Amino acid sequence: MSELDAIRWFKDQFGAAVTEALTGTPFTLDMATAIAMQETYGDCWQFLYQTKTAAQVLPLCVGDTLDYPNRTAFPQTKADLCQAPNGQQMFDIAHQALINVGQFNPAYATVAKNPNKFCHGYGIFQYDIQFFRNDPEFFLDFQWYDISQCVARLLKELTAALSRAYGPHMTSLTDDQMMYVAIAYNAGHVNVGAGPKQGYRDASGKYYGENFQSFLHLAHSVPSPAPVAPAQPAAADAPPIVPPAAAPEQAAPAQGPPPTPPPPIAPAPTPAQSTIPAGQLDLVSLIQQASMLLKAAAAQSPQAGISATIPAVTAAQQLLKLVETAMAGAPSGSTPDASKQASATSPNLLTLVPQILALIQGATSQSQPSGTQPTGTPSQAQIKQVVSILQTFLDSPTGQQALGQVNGALGQTIGNILDGKKSAIGILGAMATAVLQNVGPSFATAVPIVGSWAGLGGAAMPIFLAIAAWGALGKFEKWFQSASPNQ
Repeated sequence: MSELDAIRWFKDQFGAAVTEALTGTPFTLDMATAIAMQETYGDCWQFLYQTKTAAQVLPLCVGDTLDYPNRTAFPQTKADLCQAPNGQQMFDIAHQALINVGQFNPAYATVAKNPNKFCHGYGIFQYDIQFFRNDPEFFLDFQWYDISQCVARLLKELTAALSRAYGPHMTSLTDDQMMYVAIAYNAGHVNVGAGPKQGYRDASGKYYGENFQSFLHLAHSVPSPAPVAPAQPAAADAPPIVPPAAAPEQAAPAQGPPPTPPPPIAPAPTPAQSTIPAGQLDLVSLIQQASMLLKAAAAQSPQAGISATIPAVTAAQQLLKLVETAMAGAPSGSTPDASKQASATSPNLLTLVPQILALIQGATSQSQPSGTQPTGTPSQAQIKQVVSILQTFLDSPTGQQALGQVNGALGQTIGNILDGKKSAIGILGAMATAVLQNVGPSFATAVPIVGSWAGLGGAAMPIFLAIAAWGALGKFEKWFQSASPNQ
């Protein structure tokens, strides 16, 4: 891409805003274009404008790291800047700006390794940090992200430069007069009539005035576009000046207050805080509603997924942990006192089940349209019955007696391994597969171990239901064996 392409891009993106701001002044769009090319094109936006939006380019238009002894204006050093009001905050912003532009310009990346270095110029026209003490908002509020703010500072500084060069009463300027005003804009002073070899001298030996003349000539050759809407303030994915947060690859305004985070999910109520109304809720409905709640929780926190900080998930995890502990049995060498101490500090089924069911009921009642009767929830007696069944499944002794036809269907060895565990495996597996079927697509992206979590859940569901049914039949077999006289 050539400099002509860059000038065309600048006029397409910012021409309307610049023209509107300079209307009624002796300054023109071509003059502003030439200044933008001279000030920031070579160091900043030549690396960006072909792949990024205008709103993403503006935050990275920073530069000029020369300090003492090559700089005489404020601030000459980091210590000089930090002594000013809000100076430390400004330095932090300025050093981070240098790091950000260094991601695209290797020369700045090298300078950024020095912890005392920082950028002195801000915005596509390079408004100098020497104005920080009188105009701190432009720097502290990141106003260089906004083209209208950049043009406003350009106009202010060009007006002052014009006054230094020719006085304040000029209504129009020739190309040579624009050059001398641009030199005064750059250097703070100018010798009118001394030619273009004035102002900053770059590494190639060319002076600011000479480069400005070249860019102004090119700008004249590119027609101004039809009026377009000005670029919006900074993009959300532009490298942040403050400590970064993960940002999507999408442009968004940088001004205004930060977006309001979604309201947190209310903590789970305890039995002492609420009374669960009477109603009917079977195991299948409980599993379905639990999976719906987990899916809703994941949707409310798309970046973090299903987090342990969500009360419903936390309670569910505690329940699963408790069931797993019960399945594993008490550790060897444990004493009754230790068991009592553990039960006093650990959650129990009777506490966790009401919390989970209450959360599920709250989530489903919020999702129902007004005027719809809420789904009933279990009473305390029903909850105790569910807990009793689970505890019976988990705590029933297996003994050493021979297995019956149901429990020993796959042989005594496999039967003894699964004895007392089939129901728990089936119930927990069914719950897990129900969750996979609902939140599988998001898991497939976050944990790409298998092709489709949802498909895996669908295939596993009948297996776990069969195991649960097998375990239930096995329990009935044991109950009938214990109730019948020994043969």
